[in-house]
Amino acid sequence: MALLIYAGIQVEDIHDSLLYPLQGRQAFFFFLWTDYRQLKEKLNQYSLPRKSNDFALFELMRVKPEESERTGNYAAILRKAAGKCDFANWLAHKMIKCLIISNLHDDQLRLICLQKELTLDQLLMKARKREDAMAMNEVMHKKDGEKEKLNRGKQRQPFKGPY
Repeated sequence: MALLIYAGIQVEDIHDSLLYPLQGRQAFFFFLWTDYRQLKEKLNQYSLPRKSNDFALFELMRVKPEESERTGNYAAILRKAAGKCDFANWLAHKMIKCLIISNLHDDQLRLICLQKELTLDQLLMKARKREDAMAMNEVMHKKDGEKEKLNRGKQRQPFKGPY
């Protein structure tokens, strides 16, 4: 009751207009005196946003990876979004695997995933290995390119002699 007095007249009006979560004899005593825990639950039911599975699935389907984002990070974001969804016949990891495959930036990796029946963990392991190999290849290619530039630069400079 102290919460209602402290919160004000508007909250008390909301409290009075809500249905009681209890039934029978308990509802009668609840009507006479409101316990803090019960009042808090009742006001939370009134004010917290309702969960919509359709909207949660829409949000999950809308999550796309950024161009430079690693697959493991994308999977973590998808897991967080999938936590809000209720999958009746689907398991969350199947949906995450499907979304990862459909949104992969690497076409060759997508083809590999479509050719073989992989679990989510196997898919993530392949993606990590591929991303690491691509990063190493880029570093190696960049170093080779720098060496070629240096060699070309040295060849193009005319010999000035000991003057």
